[in-house]
Amino acid sequence: MKIKFAVATSFLLILFAVNISAQSYDNLWKQIFETQKKDLPKTVIGLCDKIIAKAKKENNHGQLLPAYFIRMVNKEGISNDSTYSQLKELEQWAATSNQPTERMILHSILANFYAQYASDNSYEMPTNVTGTKPVEDIREWTRVQFWDATIKHLNASLEDEKLLHSTNSEKYVPFAKQEWASIYYNHDLLHIIANKAIKSLETFKYVADKNQKVEVSQRIIQIYNDLIAIYKEANEESAIILTTLNKLRFEHHLSGNNEKYLSGLEQLLSQTNPSNEVRAEILTAKALYYSQQKKQDLKKALAIYEEAITLYPNYARINVPKQEKAYITRPVVTLKNLANVVYPNSKIRILVDHRNADSFDVLYYRLPESLPAKDINISNCKLESSQHFILKKSSDYRDKEDLFQINTPGFGTYAVIVKVGNDESYLKKTPERIIRATKLKVLVMRTDKKKIDAVVVDANTGELVSGASVELANNNKKLITKQTTDAQGRTTFITNDNNLKIRATKDNDKYMEYQFTNSWYYRYSGEKAEKENILLITDRSIYRPGQTVYLKGIVYNQKGDTTNIKKKKKLSV
Repeated sequence: MKIKFAVATSFLLILFAVNISAQSYDNLWKQIFETQKKDLPKTVIGLCDKIIAKAKKENNHGQLLPAYFIRMVNKEGISNDSTYSQLKELEQWAATSNQPTERMILHSILANFYAQYASDNSYEMPTNVTGTKPVEDIREWTRVQFWDATIKHLNASLEDEKLLHSTNSEKYVPFAKQEWASIYYNHDLLHIIANKAIKSLETFKYVADKNQKVEVSQRIIQIYNDLIAIYKEANEESAIILTTLNKLRFEHHLSGNNEKYLSGLEQLLSQTNPSNEVRAEILTAKALYYSQQKKQDLKKALAIYEEAITLYPNYARINVPKQEKAYITRPVVTLKNLANVVYPNSKIRILVDHRNADSFDVLYYRLPESLPAKDINISNCKLESSQHFILKKSSDYRDKEDLFQINTPGFGTYAVIVKVGNDESYLKKTPERIIRATKLKVLVMRTDKKKIDAVVVDANTGELVSGASVELANNNKKLITKQTTDAQGRTTFITNDNNLKIRATKDNDKYMEYQFTNSWYYRYSGEKAEKENILLITDRSIYRPGQTVYLKGIVYNQKGDTTNIKKKKKLSV
C-alpha cells in the first residue's frame, strides 16, 4: 500500500500548535521553534531529546508529550519509514506506561491515528477478509485489522472515565486543547478524550462496512450515555446540557425523527435550572430546527432566539442567536433572472426574490471601457439612472417572489446595484450583476474547416444589420481581423485558426462582449431544396401556472450552405 505520510504529519502537528512554556523549559522550546523555521530536523530532534529526558526525570507529562511528537514528526521528515518504527515505540509506551492518565492519552492518539490512516488509504487496502495471519506492517492491513486496532485503543483511552473526569486538562495542553466549552466541563480531561474517541469513530465510519457502521453508532451513543451518567453523579448541569445536546443531534442525524428530537429538547429545558446560561444552547438548537425545516417557521424561530438573548445576555456564545436573529430579520432583495446582456432603452420583466423589505432601487452605474471586473469601484463610476419599486413585505419573514418591469439603460457597460430600503451602504456592496446594453447579436456557423459565416442581426427584432463591423480575435481577445457586413448582414472569414472569438459593433453600439465561435463545422447534407428554419427563445425556462410566456424568434431559409433571414414573418404558436 502506498503510504500517505502527510496524514500522520498533519495529525501530529495539532499536538504542538500552541506554544508550550514552563519557566525551566523556555530556553529549549525557544531554540526548537527557531530551529524549525530554519528547517533543521536533526537539530530539533536533539533538542527534543533534552526536553524528553528532563520531563521523564521530573514526571512532567505536559512537556513530555509535545516534545515526543515534535521529535516524531521531524524524524519522519528525515526518513519516511521512521513513522512505522516510531508507531511501534508509541504502542510500547502506551502498553508499559505506569501513569494511567498518560496511558489513556496515548491510546487516544493511537485510535485517532489508525482511524485516520484507514480513512485516507481505504482505496489501497487489501481484500477485507477475516481470519488472516496478523501482519506487522500496517501498509498491508485490511479494514478489519484497522477496525480492531481503532476500537482496541479507543476503549483503552476511556478505561477509567472517573479518573479523566477528576483530571484537569490544563496540565496536558496542547494535546488537551481547551475550546470555548471547556469551562462548562470544569476543564476536565474526560470530555476532551471522549470527543476525540467520537471523532475517531466518525472518521472510521467513512470506510466501515454495514455492520461496523451500526457498531460505530452504538458505541458513540454509549459514550454519550456514560458521560451523562458521570456528570449527573457529579451534579454538573452545564456539562449535562452540552453532552445531552450533542447526543440528541447525533440521534436526530441518524433517525431523522423530528418529534423525538424536539421532545428531547423540551425535556432538557424542563429538567434544567432556568438560571443556567448554557440553556441558551438548547434554545438556539430549538430555533435552528424551526428555521431549517422545509416548512420554515421563522416567526417561531425568531421568538426563541429573542428569548435566549433576553434571558442570557452575558452568555459566552450569545452572539450565535444574535447573528441568527439578524439573518432572519435583515432585508434582502435579489434580482433573479437579469441577463448579462440587455437590449438598450427597453422594458424587461425580471423576477425579484425579497424578504423583510418595503422597497428597493435599481441603480445603473456606467463603467469605464476596458475596466477589469476586479477593479470596479462604484464610488468612482457615474450613476446613469435609477428606478424605485415598492414591495409588499411578508409577515412571516420568508422569501417572496414577484415579477417587475424595469427599464434598461442606453448603450454601455454597467454595474447593477440594488439599494434595499434606506440602506446607505449599497455603494460598498458587490454589484448584483455587470450588464452590457447592445442591440447586436452575431449568428455564427462554420460551413467549412476554413470558413466562418457570420450574420449580424438586431437582438430584439431579428432584422439584418448591414454596415456592422465584425471583429475576429484569438482566445486572448487579441484582434486578428475585422470585416463589414453586407446588405444581408453577412460577412465571411477565411481562417485556419480554432478557438476564436467574435463580436460586432456599429456606430455607438460597441459594447457587445466577445463570444466563442464553434471549432467544429457543419457538413452540408447535399439537399438542394430551400428549407425554412425557426428558432424560438423564451424569456425563462420555468413558469408558474398562469404566467405570461414571452417569446422572440428568428426565421431563416437555408439552401445548402446559404442562409437568408426572413423579415417580418408572422407565425402562430
